[in-house]
Amino acid sequence: MRVQILLLALTIINLVSAIPLRQDKIVVALDCGSTAPYKSSSDGITYTADNLYTQNTKIADYTYNQSIMKKTIKYTDDQQLYKTERHSDENFAYSLPVKEFGTYTLILKFCELYFTEPNKRVFSILFGDSLVVPEVDIVKEVGPFAAYDLYIEFEYKSDQLFYHNGKACENALDTAHQGLIVEFRKIGKDLPKVDAIVLIKGGIAQSNYDEYQALIRNWNEEASLFSEDEQFQKLENLRKKIKDEFDTSIDFDAYNKSKFEGIINILLSWKGYLILFTLIIFQFCLFCSEDPQEAKIDRERRYTDEVQSPEKKEHSTTSKGESKKKKQ
Repeated sequence: MRVQILLLALTIINLVSAIPLRQDKIVVALDCGSTAPYKSSSDGITYTADNLYTQNTKIADYTYNQSIMKKTIKYTDDQQLYKTERHSDENFAYSLPVKEFGTYTLILKFCELYFTEPNKRVFSILFGDSLVVPEVDIVKEVGPFAAYDLYIEFEYKSDQLFYHNGKACENALDTAHQGLIVEFRKIGKDLPKVDAIVLIKGGIAQSNYDEYQALIRNWNEEASLFSEDEQFQKLENLRKKIKDEFDTSIDFDAYNKSKFEGIINILLSWKGYLILFTLIIFQFCLFCSEDPQEAKIDRERRYTDEVQSPEKKEHSTTSKGESKKKKQ
C-alpha cells in the first residue's frame, strides 16, 4: 500500500510539472524505418512513414521479432516507435524542411535493441559539415532497451544556420529543397542509426523536454520503490524460513520426558556431535598455545627430581639409623 501511494503521488507531480508538445509547433515527425504512420499514445503526435532520407540506407523492423516485442523499453510510453530504425553501412543523412527564419529544436530518438554493452555502436551527428554531437553511445548513456532522446536547439536566420551560442554551421542547408542536412556519421563502431525524428518551431523551452525528463525520473523512482519493496519481501521470506527451520530442528517433545532423556537426545543428535567436536578443537588449541620454553623447563625440573629422589631416600634412611643409636 505504501508503494502504491508513493507511485500515485509521483505520477501527479510529474503530470503537473510536464509540458506536452504542442501540435501546432511540429514541423515534421518521422517514424524512421517504418512504412506506415504511427500515432503516439502519449501525446497524440502522428509520425509519418519514413522519408526525407538519403540513399544507401537500410531499415530494421523489430516489430516482427517476438522476443524483442516482449521486452519493455524504458523511459517511454511509445514502445513501438523505438522498435523500427534506419541505419547504414556508411554515413547517411536526412534533409528536414526549414523554410522560415527562427529558432528550432531537433529531437532525435534512439534506442539500442541489439548491443547490451557500451562502446559497441558509436557515431556522431552533424549539421552539414559541422559537428554537433560527437560520439553518441546509446548504451553508455541509458543502457540497452531504453529511450534516449537528444534535444538540439538551433537558429535559422539570414540564410544561415547557427547553433551552440551562435556558432555558424558550414553547408548545413540544402538550398535545393530548403532543408536542414542532419548527418549520422560512422566513426568505426558499427552502424549509425536513428529511430525517430521530430522537428519543432521554437526553442527547447517550448518542447516537451521537461516532460521527457519527468518521465525518466518517474520511471527510475518507480523502479527504485519496487526494488526496495522486493528486497524487503526477500528479507521477510528469509527470516521466516530461518525461523521455521529452527523450530523444526529441535524436538521439543523430548524435553517433556525428563531432563536426562532430553540431554541424551541432544548428545546423540548432530548438535551433540557438534558440541563434542567443538570441545576437541578447543582442547587442541589450548595444547598448541602452550609455551614451548615453559614446557622444556618443566620437563627438566621433573627429570632433576627423578634423578635426585634415590639420594634423598638414602640420606633419609641414614639419618633415621643414627638417631636410633643416639637414643640407645
